[in-house]
Amino acid sequence: MASLGFEGTELQSPGFLEAIHPADRSTYQTLWTRVNDGQEDEFFAEYRFKGKKGHYRWVQTFGVVLDRQPDGRMAHFFGLDRDISLKRQSEALLQNRFLELERRYLMSESLRVAGSVVTASLELESTIPRILEQAETLFPFTGARVWASVDSTLELLGQKDAPDTMELFAPSTGTLVSQVLRDKAPLIIDNLEARLGMRGTAYRASWLGIPLVFRGSVRGVMEFWHEETGFFRSEYVWPALAFGDNVAIGLFNARQFRATQEASETDVLTGLGTRRRLERVGPKLFEHAVEKEEDLAIFMVDLDYFKAINDTYGHAQGDNVLQHFSRTCLAVLRKDDVVCRYGGDEFVVLLPTTNEEQAHQVALRLSQLFKNRDFPFVERRPSLSLGISTLRKGDHPNLSELLKAADTALYRAKEQGRDRIEIHRP
Repeated sequence: MASLGFEGTELQSPGFLEAIHPADRSTYQTLWTRVNDGQEDEFFAEYRFKGKKGHYRWVQTFGVVLDRQPDGRMAHFFGLDRDISLKRQSEALLQNRFLELERRYLMSESLRVAGSVVTASLELESTIPRILEQAETLFPFTGARVWASVDSTLELLGQKDAPDTMELFAPSTGTLVSQVLRDKAPLIIDNLEARLGMRGTAYRASWLGIPLVFRGSVRGVMEFWHEETGFFRSEYVWPALAFGDNVAIGLFNARQFRATQEASETDVLTGLGTRRRLERVGPKLFEHAVEKEEDLAIFMVDLDYFKAINDTYGHAQGDNVLQHFSRTCLAVLRKDDVVCRYGGDEFVVLLPTTNEEQAHQVALRLSQLFKNRDFPFVERRPSLSLGISTLRKGDHPNLSELLKAADTALYRAKEQGRDRIEIHRP
């Protein structure tokens, strides 16, 4: 105690207790009271003690009661005070290092799990939601976007916002995303409003942009924003970059898979879908229509007398007729409609959110436009026979039954003279 600038008389009560740190004082008093009242004969305490210069030092006191008076009061007490500040500092340092190692381990484990989840799926539609879901396990954010770099342009793949905050926290950050893409380096903005000069609640936010790099090329950018200004610090950059590496691999694999899938599901001659695409997409459209209780129509289409054209004028002219049908479909059908070459000169068309009357009108336009073109090498204009079936509640348990119904209607159209439209009605 002398080394802290005290003389013996200064450490008598209440001066001694007042020098103990307020946070440690009650504990010290409780322990001392137990010894003083005769409940224990040993005293042990570690506490912070303020020196004459106003600085606290950690002190460890160990003492024993040598004997007591007949009424139980202490007669003689022997104690030893030790300065344990250095010990406490070492313990605090070790504790902090342990916590940091634990944090890094948990972060690494989160990255491992996130990476395995992100790279497990080969479909972009399911990959992007998984990416944004796993990103939330690494650090908090109000919203996030995933961008892909396609031919030096940015394509938005997906976005996630906190509930009911789209209007508040979805800032336009295209210039910043482009900067991250160009510099191939992370970027932190403490205040979007000050940086972009754009006012509004959405811009009173902090922002973090991470490049998605794989094999030396930037595949895209992930951006995060938080409603709290200055929220993102440098400590978030490392886990975000590590996560971004996994995301870049996931995006690359998904894009490679999509390119291969599109090639295998595209008819080389017509550019329309193949039967494989119908088998993949058709059941999803059917299940969605059933779940949402929406309309769904199907055409089965046959090119009339196509075999005769092939046999008489050659396959090159037959191919010309098939390509004309493809162009007719592109002119009449919507972007969300699915048309696939079912085999030879037979095609299947799926029209979501389309009822029977609407389907019939589309079929009329398709048939009429197809017949409008003259083929000088044939005596008769090529025409179409169409069978239509529509989804009614309880009528068709699956896509196969709906296709079978359209095929039945098509057979009836061909049987009744071709160049006509028949609708299947149970």
